[in-house]
Amino acid sequence: MRSKQYAHDYRYFPDPDLLQLVVDPAWVDEIRATLPELPGPRRERFVREYTLSTYDADVLTLRKDVADYFEAGVAAGAAPKEMANWVMTELLRIVREEKLDRALVIQEWPLTAAQLARLACLVQAGTINRNTAKSLIPRLRGTSRTPDELVAAEGLAQVSDRGAIERAVADVVARHPAQAAEFRAGKDRVVGFLVGQVMKATGGKANPQLVQELLRAALAG
Repeated sequence: MRSKQYAHDYRYFPDPDLLQLVVDPAWVDEIRATLPELPGPRRERFVREYTLSTYDADVLTLRKDVADYFEAGVAAGAAPKEMANWVMTELLRIVREEKLDRALVIQEWPLTAAQLARLACLVQAGTINRNTAKSLIPRLRGTSRTPDELVAAEGLAQVSDRGAIERAVADVVARHPAQAAEFRAGKDRVVGFLVGQVMKATGGKANPQLVQELLRAALAG
């Protein structure tokens, strides 16, 4: 082949022997219909349809299997933002730690999408708190049980009874006068310790937000 040194050596010439390629638009549409939704359009749809942040939508659509799992959870009843949080924090953490994503597709999910969706629903409804929900994940793995079954069988429902929590708060404040005095002196950080003691006294089942509210009210009184 000849060597090329100058710009005019790279000229292209129309070849009259090449036949015109005519593609049937119907055939193009048929092929297009068989293609999966690509990451870019799917990311935009997640932001638009589920009102997710751009960051959340980007993380969820990096892999098709993760995006499919998220949508299956939403279809099972979970709020999109709650499902996104559980997938991105708890689920993908387990996948990374146990190297479940070594294949092109995650073949063994820690939980089914329906199980994780139900956990998210129970937390959002206030039936259980987030820590209890996390503790259920290992016990749900590899089973067909629902979170509701475990919560009912083990009595894990969150305690939101104000009277019961007020009694636990009063007992903790009475048993820890030094920490109570520190809080009243302006050391707000100590409330975390007292919240922990109330949670311990209630077996971790008390509503954390209500505990915090009642503790602050008791300490201010």
